[in-house]
Amino acid sequence: MQLVPDASGVVAARLVENTSLISPVFTLDPRAQTLAVTVRSRGASSVVEVTALPVDGPPVLLGVVVPDATLRTTAFNVGAVAGRSVRVQIDPTPTLGGAVEVFGLGPVMAPLPGWSVVSGAPTPLRLDGRAALVIDGEPLSATRSDYPLATDTGAVLISARGAGSLSMTVDGRTRRIALGESWRDLRVVVAPGPRRVALSVRVEPGGDEVSLRDVGRPVRRITFSGVTARRVGDTVEIRGQARGAPRGTRLTISAASGRGASARVVSGGRFRALVRTPQATLTVATVERLVIAAPRVVRVSR
Repeated sequence: MQLVPDASGVVAARLVENTSLISPVFTLDPRAQTLAVTVRSRGASSVVEVTALPVDGPPVLLGVVVPDATLRTTAFNVGAVAGRSVRVQIDPTPTLGGAVEVFGLGPVMAPLPGWSVVSGAPTPLRLDGRAALVIDGEPLSATRSDYPLATDTGAVLISARGAGSLSMTVDGRTRRIALGESWRDLRVVVAPGPRRVALSVRVEPGGDEVSLRDVGRPVRRITFSGVTARRVGDTVEIRGQARGAPRGTRLTISAASGRGASARVVSGGRFRALVRTPQATLTVATVERLVIAAPRVVRVSR
């Protein structure tokens, strides 16, 4: 093994031929989910095995990475050894004349606090200025047994984009969607709380990485009340209350003909809109991603 600096002065351990690198003993937090390893390969491709060596048991293979000349950080799932004292072995198999450079071991992270990450190793980062997780390679399977549902929770949300599929189960109800280049929301409707339920998420990457955000975010349930629609000439004035809706919540008012309007909720949940339509009934609904409501159909009076 050689210690070599790169162009920025960071020192790496260069491993050649049949050489492994073993860390000192350290104790993983019981809540630990992932461990990062930063490596690159000089010359031809190499295969690097990353193994946990618990002081109280047999080795546990954390995973395999095939590095190239680009410096990359790969996260490995450490759920099987969380809470235990371990050494970590980095064991490359370089091709003839090749070498693997190890730039870092760590940090240990819990990117999904409160969850049990059964498989996969989500990596936290910021996308478009928002917190997100990236899953690359092994499918992600994560569970939570005590997810709290509030009285006004009507659904649970998760958003994703990338190649692959996403499924979520909440209180025994499962939904699955295929993913694409744009962000897609998956919402599972739930019965009213308050109570605690089991929640699980599974991501199956389809050959490329998948990004997640808003994992397990509650969606507020609102209800429409006191909704009236009164015709004045060719215009209908519609008023009502969206109980539980935050100020500024956007509503849609639509007619069977396709014509419609939008309204914003003001203080007290009140809303008002004017619609030019000859139709005798209108439908009030919400299009907000963090609000859910049963549409309300109202008959127009004169």
